[in-house]
Amino acid sequence: EFWGTFLFSVVECISLTSTPKSILNIYNNPLTLRLILCFNIVAASLPAVLMSLNCEYFEVVSHQIEYCNELTMSFVDTVL
Repeated sequence: EFWGTFLFSVVECISLTSTPKSILNIYNNPLTLRLILCFNIVAASLPAVLMSLNCEYFEVVSHQIEYCNELTMSFVDTVL
């Protein structure tokens, strides 16, 4: 489940950066959008790595990080 979210974040980032439209046409502040996309990838990879290391110990923390990451994903979806 966590690796799937990470893969979705990577695909979302690739799709936004390789669109024919300029990032300036998508969002007025491209630096903010890039920072949010970078945070999205990091926040999606961290729980996946933690769960791969020790599922029982990091389960609650990984889910909490994942819930916070959903906020950034919803922001990116709202921008689009």
